[in-house]
Amino acid sequence: MRIISGIARGRRLASVPKGLSIRPTTDRVRESLFAILESRGAVQGWSGLDLYAGTGALGCEALSRGADRMTFVDAHRSSVATIRENLTRTGFAGEVVTADLPNGLRRFVGRQFDLVLLDPPYPDRLVARTLRALVEYDLLAPDAYIAAEHPADEPLGESDVPICLTCTVRRTYGGTCLSLWEA
Repeated sequence: MRIISGIARGRRLASVPKGLSIRPTTDRVRESLFAILESRGAVQGWSGLDLYAGTGALGCEALSRGADRMTFVDAHRSSVATIRENLTRTGFAGEVVTADLPNGLRRFVGRQFDLVLLDPPYPDRLVARTLRALVEYDLLAPDAYIAAEHPADEPLGESDVPICLTCTVRRTYGGTCLSLWEA
């Protein structure tokens, strides 16, 4: 796994910690996600949250492409250690937090983020719950973007997602779906 573009382009990232069933975002999906975001003027100068961060590849990619700050959140200590290693490998700084999600988002009350990247474990189907928590805790800056990687068959219709979020992009890559919401 490597950084695809930006100032850390080509830098290798530490792989998935042993013993965890983490499914890293493929280069193809990451490339597509950031092409969509950058075409909308997103990322550059923004602050973001990388939720269910795993290795931190998505957040590191955002930093490489010009995000000002990223906060990485994962429930597993071995993932948190891998995220820290990847920040060192890429030369970036970031806040790294160990917390169960989506309930752990409470700790960020009073802060707002321009960009939220989320890639929860597929079997847990946590995207809708996480979107509701982001809205409930008022963590989204005006015009924020939320990008989620999830199983293509995960129900995320209008009744599942807070009304203040509009899904503007949904792309499917085999069994993986990439959805983008705007606040």
